[in-house]
Amino acid sequence: MTTYLDSTVLVSLLYAQSRFKAAADAALAAAAGQAFTSTHALVETYRTLTTLKLPIPPRAARQLVIGLAAAIRTVEISRPVYTAALAEVARQGLAGPIIYDAVHCLAARAGKAKRVVTRNPTHFRLFAGTMEVVELMEQQTGEV
Repeated sequence: MTTYLDSTVLVSLLYAQSRFKAAADAALAAAAGQAFTSTHALVETYRTLTTLKLPIPPRAARQLVIGLAAAIRTVEISRPVYTAALAEVARQGLAGPIIYDAVHCLAARAGKAKRVVTRNPTHFRLFAGTMEVVELMEQQTGEV
C-alpha cells in the first residue's frame, strides 16, 4: 500500500536511540517498497536530528538524511500543495506549527498515498481526507 512517512517516522528510522525505532522499521517494512516522503520531511528530519537532547552533528545528520533520500522515494512539494495547506488551516481556523503537518498531509495526498504514518495522528486526521492515518507507537519489547 502506498504509504507516506512523515518526519517523525524518518527521525525514528535514523536515530538509533529512538524508542520508536523498531516501530519505524516495521512501518517501512510493511510499506513493502511503496513508502515515500517529501522534500519538506527531509529538512524537518535534519532539523530534529541536530537539535535532539543527544544531537547528531550537522555533517552526520546530513549524511543520514541523504542516505534516507536514496532509500525512500521523495516527492517535491509544489506551490499548489503549499497554497492548499495554507487555505485549509485558515479555513479550519488553525494557527502555528500545525501548518507543517498540513503540508505533510497534503503532500501525501498529492503523491496518492493510501496511508500516512506519523506520531501526530490527531493533526493528520484534520487534513487526511480518505487516507488512513496510522500512529507510530512505541513497540513493547517484553522486557521488564
